[in-house]
Amino acid sequence: MARTTYAGQTPARSARFRVGDRVQFDILSGPVIATVTEDRGRIGMRGRRLYRVEGRDGDAVWVIELPEEELRPADASI
Repeated sequence: MARTTYAGQTPARSARFRVGDRVQFDILSGPVIATVTEDRGRIGMRGRRLYRVEGRDGDAVWVIELPEEELRPADASI
């Protein structure tokens, strides 16, 4: 069965990251390392793929959802 593409939505493509992958993204204070905990799918604006990522800051755990284009594989040096 053919997939339906809605107006403004790009055609489906495979996910760049998988659950358990370590990823990196930038904030004002510099790069942040996190782990992908869920691939939310193409539910973002104009079909952008969203990921739920989890990180730690000392004893605190934080969770955030980010679009695929803001994430990159984590550098081993950080």
